[in-house]
Parts: sequence; structure tokens; C-alpha cells
Amino acid sequence: MGQSKEVQSPCCTPATITRALPGVVACVFWSVASSAIILLNKHLLSVHHFQAPMVLCSLGMIFSSVATFLLCRVLRVVPTPNVDKVDLAFYCKYILPAGCAMAGNLALGNYTFVYLPVTYVQMLKSLAPAVNYVALVLLDMEKVSAALVTSVSLIVLGTAAASYGEVAFNSTGMALYLGAELCEVARVVIMQVMTQQQSFSPMEGLYVMAPTTVFWLLCGIVVFESRIVVEHNLFAKMEELPLLYMLAGTLGFCVNISTWAVIKSTSALTLKVVGTSKNAATVWFGAMLFGSVVTPMQIWGYGLSLFGFGLYNLAKAMPNLGQGAPKPPPSPMIEGGPDDLENPAPLSPAAAAAAAGNLPRLSRIL
Repeated sequence: MGQSKEVQSPCCTPATITRALPGVVACVFWSVASSAIILLNKHLLSVHHFQAPMVLCSLGMIFSSVATFLLCRVLRVVPTPNVDKVDLAFYCKYILPAGCAMAGNLALGNYTFVYLPVTYVQMLKSLAPAVNYVALVLLDMEKVSAALVTSVSLIVLGTAAASYGEVAFNSTGMALYLGAELCEVARVVIMQVMTQQQSFSPMEGLYVMAPTTVFWLLCGIVVFESRIVVEHNLFAKMEELPLLYMLAGTLGFCVNISTWAVIKSTSALTLKVVGTSKNAATVWFGAMLFGSVVTPMQIWGYGLSLFGFGLYNLAKAMPNLGQGAPKPPPSPMIEGGPDDLENPAPLSPAAAAAAAGNLPRLSRIL
């Protein structure tokens, strides 16, 4: 009599598990790091009364600048063939303005936590695709489609409901959040155009972007926060809890690196799906840690926004459903941190030319 052999499911084979493990680890690490830095920054700003949000967000970029320099130039464990081709004209035309937009996103995003509860800010993050889509339509870089308009409308409606139910709503905080998202749109547009001239790996992108972002943040600190730093002796305040501020810088670098790892081992769409789940978990943790009130109206509105967010990702993933035309895979080029809106596919030459022509228009809109 022949012995029956147990058939193992292809999805449970050791080889499959081994291939999937790096992606799972990267997703978990990114979720923990990005949630931790949000909650830690909120704690330092609200509980420890650190009154310089730009100084705080610069810690992560300074750490990233030092770490990428060590990895790329000193230890040379990461090759940088494309960085060596960058000249002064390219740097001034693309990297310098992209770093400015990235610094604006980080600074305004951190200032948002001064005026709004962390739970509400996480709910507002579902609005990011709507801001991104409208801006790209205005710049003639995105076509109007029924599916995207429907999903964006649901996102806006849900966010409006969540805002109506927010007991601590602050118009200044909302304006800061929208400003941060517009800066992120500007960064995405500039990076899309830049990749047609020079394509960077994610680590190379962080290597060139982090020091430039630090430069713009330092300019902002000198103009807007230097008096506060001196009057309140904030460096002495940092010495009171040095480990927490070192942790803030370390987590900033971890978020950038783990964002790259998630996209490399899975996809940009996976990052957005995991990010949506992470935001929902952060809402819950934020409510517990900081005692924020979450009303039934907010829960309903946030749920509607998440539904619209899911439709938006589906429409972006399958824009030609039924037409047989596949979409090019997204490019895991350069990450903007925990809140990046899109990891866009490279533009066609014609679209890149149109986008380049729209850069002055983008500056007027912002």
C-alpha cells in the first residue's frame, strides 16, 4: 500500500515564509517607529512644554544626515553612483527647493500638534490624498476621473464630519496641517520632475535630502524660534531629559529607513495600507495617553474617510480597470517621513516637461 503524502499549502512553505518575513518585520518596525515618534513629539511639546517644534523635528533630520554620511561616505556600505553625478545647477534647481518643501512639511506638521490633539491629527491624515489630488489636477499633472472624484469627496465629507465632532477644533491648527500637506505636494511634484533627470535610490535620496532639509530648518529656527530658544533656555530643558530627545532623533532616522525598507520589500501601496491601520491605532493610543475625547461623530467621520481612502487607493492601483492597460509600478524613490502622500511612478517625458513648466505655477499656488 502506498503511503499518502501530506500536501503543504504553497503559502505556508518555508521558502514563502522566508521571503515574506523581511516585509513583515519592516512593516512592524515602521508602524512602531512612526507611531512612537508622533506620540513622543506630542509628549515633548505638550507635557514637557518644549516650545520650539522646528528644533524638535530637526533632530531626526540631523541624525539622518550623520547616519547616511557614515553609511555612504565613511563605511561605504551603500553605493552612491547617482549622487556623484549631481552638479551645482541640478542641486539648486531641484534638491534645494525639494528640501525647502520637506522642511516646511516637517515644521508645519510639528506645529500642528501644538494646536490640535494627536487623535484628531491622525484622523486628518486621511485627508492627504484629497489635498494631493486637487493640487495635481490644478497643475495639470493628474486627470479628473469619476472614481477619484468620488473617493476624494468621501474623504472630504468624512474629514468634515470628524472636524465637526472635534471638541478641541482649532482653525490655526487646521491651517497649519493644510500648509504641511501643500508643502508635501510641492515636494512630490519637484521629485517627480527630478527623477526624469537623475534617479536616486532611497538611501541616496535621504543622503542628499537630509542635509538640505536641515539647512532650511535651521533657517526657520533662526527666524522664528531663536528668541524662544534663548528666552526659555530650551537647550537646558533638553538636558533635563537627554535620552528622550536622543530617542526623538533616532526615531526620525528609523522612520526614514524603515519607510524605504517597507517599499523595497513590499510596495508603496502596502505602505499606505499599513499606514492607515497604524493611524487608527495611534488614534486609540493617543486617546489613552493624552486623555483626548473622541466623539461618536468623529468615529463615524473617520470611518467614512477611511472608506474613501480605500477607494482612492483602489482607483490609483487600477486606473484602467477593464481596459487591459496595466499601470507602471510605483517608484520607491525618496521618502518624506511618516506622512508621505504618494510614492509616485516616474512621469513620462511629456508629463515631466509639463510638470517642469508648472513649477512656477506651483510656487504661485503655494
